Amino acid sequence: MQRELSDRITHSQMIESLPDIALLEQNIKGYVQSCLDDIQEKNGVTFNKLDNRIVLMRKEFDFDSVVKLVQKKADGEQVNADLKNHEFKISLLDKNLIHIASDFTLFQTAMNSIH
Repeated sequence: MQRELSDRITHSQMIESLPDIALLEQNIKGYVQSCLDDIQEKNGVTFNKLDNRIVLMRKEFDFDSVVKLVQKKADGEQVNADLKNHEFKISLLDKNLIHIASDFTLFQTAMNSIH
């Protein structure tokens, strides 16, 4: 029993063995800051590369001339009229296809009843 008491750690020994909280906090802050600095540097490099690519793409592809060509080639009212005409034709074809399928079903039913 005496040995067990002597093996126990005292309160002051426990306090001495704890790390310095201020030093630990400073070390953690330093580590986190260095990680954030690395991430920020890598993001900056990536964003610069992306920005340069966008600038090159804009130089290679002249958007203004494309817009002008589209406006010149396609009159808005004409395009709308053509689309409405195509939509009408598509709906008419759809109705005709449904009628043909219905006629075929009736024909098949009639043929089945004959046999």
